[in-house]
Amino acid sequence: MAKKQPDAVKYKGYVPAEGAKIDRVKATVDPKEFHKRYIAKRQPVIIEGLIQDEDFKAAKWTDLGYLKETAGSASVKIEPIDPDVKTFGTAAEKLKMPFSEFIDKLTSTPDKYYLTTQYDEDGEPSVLPPPMDHLATDFPLHPKITGNLVLQQTNLWIGNSSEGTSSGLHHDFHDNIYCLLRGKKRFVLYPPSAHPSMYTYGELDTVHQNGLISYTNRPSRADGLTEREAAQEKVDALEERWHKLEEGADEEAIAAAEEAFEDAMGELAMLGDEDDEEDLELGDGGDDFEESESDGDWETLGSKAAKPNDVHEEESSDEEDGPTFGEFNGDDDHDSEEEEGLGFDIPEDEDPVSFSTIPVSYLHNHLDLPTISKAPKGNVKDFPLLKTANALVGHLEEGEMLYLPASWFHEVTSSSSKNGTVHMAFNYWFHPPDGSEFKHPYNDRSIWERKLRAVEQKAADIKARVAGKKRKKEKAKAKRKRKQERDAPLKDQKRAKLDGKKTKRNQA
Repeated sequence: MAKKQPDAVKYKGYVPAEGAKIDRVKATVDPKEFHKRYIAKRQPVIIEGLIQDEDFKAAKWTDLGYLKETAGSASVKIEPIDPDVKTFGTAAEKLKMPFSEFIDKLTSTPDKYYLTTQYDEDGEPSVLPPPMDHLATDFPLHPKITGNLVLQQTNLWIGNSSEGTSSGLHHDFHDNIYCLLRGKKRFVLYPPSAHPSMYTYGELDTVHQNGLISYTNRPSRADGLTEREAAQEKVDALEERWHKLEEGADEEAIAAAEEAFEDAMGELAMLGDEDDEEDLELGDGGDDFEESESDGDWETLGSKAAKPNDVHEEESSDEEDGPTFGEFNGDDDHDSEEEEGLGFDIPEDEDPVSFSTIPVSYLHNHLDLPTISKAPKGNVKDFPLLKTANALVGHLEEGEMLYLPASWFHEVTSSSSKNGTVHMAFNYWFHPPDGSEFKHPYNDRSIWERKLRAVEQKAADIKARVAGKKRKKEKAKAKRKRKQERDAPLKDQKRAKLDGKKTKRNQA
C-alpha cells in the first residue's frame, strides 16, 4: 500500500489550478513549440487533428474490411468480458485467435471482446506487436510532433460498447500520444504530484522531477531505467565505442576507451545480479493507458452514480503512516479475486502498483460527473485526500489526439459513437524524457541516442519486411488478375459453345 511521503514527491512540472481546463492546440503546431509548451512542462494537451506526417494513414483503419485484409492473419490475444460481473479486466483467460476472427466477433457480439496491449512471442513488449507489425507501413514510427523522444511501443485498441466502459483510475510509465480514430472518450486527469491523494496499491519510492513515479518494488531513474539497466546500457555503449576505435584510432584513444569500459563493468558488478532483483519490468511494459489498456476495462459503468451514503467515512488509527485505503466488510480470506470495496478484479498475474483503489463511482460522484457506474460491493471508507487534488476533465472526439506525460493519473470513459459501431484508438508510448532540450530530451545522451538508433533500426527492419510481403501479395494479386483477363475470352467462348448446344437440344 502506498504511504504518504511528501519528501519523495520531487515533481516540477505543470499542476492544474482549481477549475482549469485541458489546453487545446492545432495538430499543425511546430514540433519545437510543442516540446517547449507541453513536453518540457509535462502538461497534457488535446491536439485538434491527427498525426500530420505524410505516411500517417491510420485513419483508414476504421474500414474493418481493410484491417481484415491487411492484418487479418495476425495472431492476437483477446480479452473476453467476465460473464458474471459483466466487466473486462478480470482474471478471465485471454483468447488467442486470428485478428480477422476477432473483428468478426466484435461486430457480431458487441460488448463481449476487447483488443488490448499485445506482446511478442516471448511475452515481452515490442515496438510493433501484432497486429501493428502488419500495419507498419500505415504510420510513421517517429512522428514529427514528438521531436526526439524514443519510441517504446505502439498499440491498437478496439472495442464495441454501446453503454460505455471505464478504465479505472491509474497511471502509466511512458509519455503517450493517443489518437482517437473512432468513438468518444472522456478523460479525468490528475498530475503525478497528486500521488498521495490517489491511494495506489504500490508503495511510493519517488515522484521524479519529470513526473515519472517509481515504486519500492522497482526503484527507477527519471528516464524509467533502473540503476542496473542504466549501468548495463553504459557498458554496451562503451564496448561498442571501444571496438569501433580499434578499427583505426590511435593506441592512446583505444586504451582510454578500454579503461572506461572496464570501469563501467566494475560499476555494473557492484550493482549485483539482475536475477536477484524482484522487479516487474514496469519500465518496459507496465502501461495501462485506456480501458486499463494492457488489461481491458476495470469496471463497467453501472446504472446510477454512487450516492453519498454509499460511502462510510472512518478515521484512520495510524495517521503517521499516511492515507489508508478502501476497506470492505467481511472476512479478508475470501476466495474470489474480486476485491470488494474496489469495484474491480485484480488479475492473478499482475501487481497493479499504479492503480488507484478509489472506485470509479466514487470518483465520478466526487467530481459531479455524469455516470452510470455502479457503486462497488461493501461499505467503502472515504478517501479524504482526493479532495485536495485538482482534476482536469476533457472530452476527445474522433480525429483528435491527447498528449499525456508519463505518470499522469487518468480515468477514461469510452463509448462507441453509434450502436453497433466500434470504438478504436491507436497510440504511441515513448520513454519519459528527463531533460528539457528539444534536440536532447534525455540527460544520459550516450544511452538514449544508442537506444534511439536501435529502436529505429529494429522498426525499419520490420517495416521493410512488411513492405516486402505487401509487394509480394500485390504481385500475386496482379498475376491472378492477368490470368483472369487472359482466360476470360476462352471462358466466354466455352460458355457460348455450351449455350449453343443447349439451344439445339431445346429445339430438337
